[in-house]
Amino acid sequence: MKPGLTGISVFVGLKGSNEELGLKAQNTWAFAESTSMDGFDKYLQLDEETMLDTPIPLLFVSFPSAKDPNWTSHPGRANLSTCTIITLGNWDWYKKWESAPLKRRGDDYEAVTFVLYSSSNS
Repeated sequence: MKPGLTGISVFVGLKGSNEELGLKAQNTWAFAESTSMDGFDKYLQLDEETMLDTPIPLLFVSFPSAKDPNWTSHPGRANLSTCTIITLGNWDWYKKWESAPLKRRGDDYEAVTFVLYSSSNS
């Protein structure tokens, strides 16, 4: 069996309440300009180097803290919020690190994950 699509998740802690930041209890699907499924399929076929220089064509963005009516009832959460960003990728982009220990995969892995995170913030 060959690997399927890779799920890429970014979990972000935000300073500021849901109200201060204007976060809504909703999900957002963000598509790059003129993204079609054909365009997304082409993105998934890119090699690692080209992928790093290509805008991510599809992102799912959500604010779990805004959806949780009990969020601020937990100690220490009064002025904090959360954001979740999810997209899909190609397993081949990450395969070389499959045996590397978590949180110690090296500078080249950190560069790839930083580029993906930065792309999701632009």
